[in-house]
Amino acid sequence: FDGDKADFLTNYEVGWKTSWLNDKLRLNGAIYHALWDNFQFSFLGDNGLTNLTNAGGAKLQGVEMDLQWAATSSFSLYGGFALQKAELTKDFCLSLGTDGKPLPRADCIANNPAEFTASGTRLPSTPRFKGSLTGRYEFPMAGTDGHVQASLVHEGSKRTALLESENSVLGDGEAYTQVDLAFGVEKDKWSAELFIKNAFDEQAKLYNYTECTVDICGGIIYSIPSLALFLLQGLGIARKLDVDDQRH
Repeated sequence: FDGDKADFLTNYEVGWKTSWLNDKLRLNGAIYHALWDNFQFSFLGDNGLTNLTNAGGAKLQGVEMDLQWAATSSFSLYGGFALQKAELTKDFCLSLGTDGKPLPRADCIANNPAEFTASGTRLPSTPRFKGSLTGRYEFPMAGTDGHVQASLVHEGSKRTALLESENSVLGDGEAYTQVDLAFGVEKDKWSAELFIKNAFDEQAKLYNYTECTVDICGGIIYSIPSLALFLLQGLGIARKLDVDDQRH
């Protein structure tokens, strides 16, 4: 499949780094606008092999911010978020004309509507919002330095595939919110930490895919799930709990 030509990204960005409260609070961020010409797009071909082509143009724009705050000598808070809008700026057709370029909208739809995606379609694997927040409290405990920590992570839903005909079968990657908890101690050159990842066992299909084209394998969709883990680190012990390889 002849289509893996060079792509070009032009990015315009304004950022800032600020410090407040005698350097106890730091707030950084950036606003960006990027134009992505001829971006490369992978898809499954008729034989289940990954092909590469160029998908015209796309636009990415958004804002990112991160926070670090030493609220007291023992408690700190840090996190960040990103808002992003990423979409096609040109119609995309998987079928090529005799000139080697994608067919125009009318010809593409007439030839095979499943190979057409309109301008304005959101790019795959790009949630509109994602963010995280972590709080950490440190304290002395029985001659060691102890800490407890809690983290909240959220990511919005995202498209799985660029082509609407594929995404309508595979479905979007689900939005999810996870909470991680940790307790640990350290002294001199040793440390141990007990933590629970995804403490409330929030199950989300992070990504959906098939092993061949959706018109052939569309009835067998594989999902990569979020995981719940219980781990003890620092002493060489690790145990997984409730890990489910979900298949649908």
